Amino acid sequence: MAYPGETGFFSYTLDETAGIVKAYEAATQYCGWHAIEAGKTMGLFPYGEPNEEVPTLFKEVGTVDRNVIVPTYPNAGHVNVQEYPFLNNHESDDITKLKNRRDFAYAVQTETQEAVLKLIYKAVELTGKKNVVLSGGYGLNCVANYWYLDKLKEDGINLFVDPSVMMVELLLELPYMYIIN
Repeated sequence: MAYPGETGFFSYTLDETAGIVKAYEAATQYCGWHAIEAGKTMGLFPYGEPNEEVPTLFKEVGTVDRNVIVPTYPNAGHVNVQEYPFLNNHESDDITKLKNRRDFAYAVQTETQEAVLKLIYKAVELTGKKNVVLSGGYGLNCVANYWYLDKLKEDGINLFVDPSVMMVELLLELPYMYIIN
């Protein structure tokens, strides 16, 4: 369906893999917290580092690798630790002190922010608009948001983060998008 002023072809990829948020929720549960406590995973991220023993979360096409993150819709998902010996270590009173948890938090933070950055650039390409609004749970990832600001300023793209996180507030978001344009 085309809207006034829109031209071109728009496509979407739908599959059974976990999305960006489900991957982050699965990582959060893997680190020992409830899926909704993703801010704690974001806080654990700086204690990790790149690690070849942590599998890549995203496939070339931009979807989450189902061999790593298994979605459990409508719930979060889980990290498939049986496939990866490094990830299958749970021997600690505080699992957040384990290298595998810290490095996995690092991986999910860096890979999801790369994935969202690609989505932002795709939205700018499709719309021609350089004012972008992020909203919702992952949109409140302040580590990623400051990273986006650095990356986007090179291309003159403005980022606005709306703190509204309730789906009901989406009705308030739509007029806001037109105001900033």
